[in-house]
Amino acid sequence: MTNVANSTPDMQGKVCLVTGATSGIGEVTAAALAARGAQVIVVGRNQQKAEYTVQQIQSETGSDSVHFLLA
Repeated sequence: MTNVANSTPDMQGKVCLVTGATSGIGEVTAAALAARGAQVIVVGRNQQKAEYTVQQIQSETGSDSVHFLLA
């Protein structure tokens, strides 16, 4: 069985907009993309949750290319 996490391509130079990224699957997806080098834009409705999520992803991945957009 293939491990999807290990078979994901390098995302260097890509910009990914992830909706619903302040929790659940969206948050995990945003973190995985950031860990692989993508510039990630976290989209959410709550500014505090979005800011917290961005800080968490930056801390976990070491990426400073994670930002948020309120929708």
